[in-house]
Amino acid sequence: MIKKYWNAEFLFTRLVIPAAALLLYCVSFFYISGMLSLNGVNTVFVENFGKVLLAAVAGAYGLFFLATLMNKKSRWEFSNKVGKFTFGELILLLLPLTPIVQYLITNRELLSFVDIAFVSGFFILFSGLYILVIPLILSPISSYRAMQVVGLTFAFTITNMAILSHNYAWFEGGSFRDQLEAVAFVFFAIFILASLKNRWILYIPILVFFFSNSVMLIFSQSVEGSRETSGSADSKIAAAVQGKEPVSKPNIYFMTYDAYVPNETMLAHGIDNSAQEAFLTGQGFKLYPHTTTVYAETLRSLGAILNVSGAREKNMRGAVSGDGQVVHIFKNLGYETYGIFPSDFMFKGTTSKYDYSTPKINTTVFTTGQGGHLFTNIIRGVLLGEFRFDIGLKDIPHEQYLKEKETLFKQAGKGRSFVVMYTDIPAHSQNSGVCLPDETQQYADRLARANEEMRHDIQSISENDPAALIIIIGDHGPYLTKNCTELTGKYDESEIDRTDIQDRYAAFLAIKWPTADYASYEDITLIQDIFPAVLGYLYQDPAILKTKIEPILTEYNVIGGANIKNGVISGGINDGEPLFLSNP
Repeated sequence: MIKKYWNAEFLFTRLVIPAAALLLYCVSFFYISGMLSLNGVNTVFVENFGKVLLAAVAGAYGLFFLATLMNKKSRWEFSNKVGKFTFGELILLLLPLTPIVQYLITNRELLSFVDIAFVSGFFILFSGLYILVIPLILSPISSYRAMQVVGLTFAFTITNMAILSHNYAWFEGGSFRDQLEAVAFVFFAIFILASLKNRWILYIPILVFFFSNSVMLIFSQSVEGSRETSGSADSKIAAAVQGKEPVSKPNIYFMTYDAYVPNETMLAHGIDNSAQEAFLTGQGFKLYPHTTTVYAETLRSLGAILNVSGAREKNMRGAVSGDGQVVHIFKNLGYETYGIFPSDFMFKGTTSKYDYSTPKINTTVFTTGQGGHLFTNIIRGVLLGEFRFDIGLKDIPHEQYLKEKETLFKQAGKGRSFVVMYTDIPAHSQNSGVCLPDETQQYADRLARANEEMRHDIQSISENDPAALIIIIGDHGPYLTKNCTELTGKYDESEIDRTDIQDRYAAFLAIKWPTADYASYEDITLIQDIFPAVLGYLYQDPAILKTKIEPILTEYNVIGGANIKNGVISGGINDGEPLFLSNP
């Protein structure tokens, strides 16, 4: 046995070449990622792993050189047979494709058939290069099976890294020790199974892994989907105004600033935003400092507002993209509708139903439905090794977005208009599961930019449409406490306090009413109450307020089981106490 393994040919073909190939994989991935600006967890990993491999290659070559000296009397030649591909080896591709299929299943409602084919094809080629092509090319001078083991380990590590990043809360980097342990486990498991003569001993576990993960995810997604309703075309809010004529029809601007919260929540983070609130008051806005949202994420929060529904509806994205109950009501009243967004995120898997909207939707074949490029974002996320919340959202430069917004504001002021505007600052944390050392300061810096943009927006509307009804909201909290993301599964309910809840569910609200006779209609606890209040005011009909949703969180897994019921905390450290302590 010693003679079998301690010879120059064996060491060269089964150790030196595979180790050197793996080093080259890491180096090439590192440089290509840098050229494509894909600097993330995978890039940091291959850089660190490459340093380890450099030492391993040097050691392997040292052993080979030593074996050559010890056996210098005997000459050796490559006795390897050229690798022979069999169709059964295509099963090997399923291992690195397993995470890819999981990403596709998770986003299946937003992906077209072309998108799925493109993503799948990209990673089949990516994996096939390392698992089949390169091992075949190098088989005359290296072990075909050894090269396949190396290639399979590398490809799976890259495609599975985003899952590890999610589980370990990595952001732009990760624990190299944990990564190295994961790689070692995968390598030795594949090595042991691939060393056996019967190849199906390796193929069967891969097939089981692929299909079990896919089926389990499809099942869990189906269970999750069963909780969603399809959305009702005959909603309460539509029925409440049907056949009636409003007393007044001012232009309405509904403007959202991402993760903007009232000053009580700001102060809990050491940020004083009272100057901005004083500015709004001076501009004629009424502040509502105790409002919350029923959903602590943008799409569902805004969808629930524009559908006036607390139900977990499948049409949330449609509602925000111009197909919601509120937009339909204003269209029926003769309003032209505007959707102003900094990216096409709200239109993914659908299309804009507004009369005017920005950004313009790309309708080329390689897009998600009517536009979205979600398939490229999946590829970017996999190669980065982390799915950051903001991947691919900056479809248009922010300065260009501001100019387009101002142009549309001026256009809206010339007619009867209902405007839905969303801007992606100050924005929540990076949602990796670990707060950055300067997370709150970064938020404060973005808040300053958001405040400046808000002032400019108000000035633009006031100059062009002074009689307008203007609504300014924050869609949810900034996620700056504890782990800077969802708390469920990480913290017990007994650890959740008032600040944690405000930090996720508090929502800023300020309204500039055109006239002073709004007091009978401003019964607002949730930002989802906005349009029952606004329509009640327009129709001078307090009965419309009966369409408000119940002021209780229907989905409160974000805060570890605690809840908010009519402004009162249920569960956690501050159970039974008011969510807000400041004077309304």
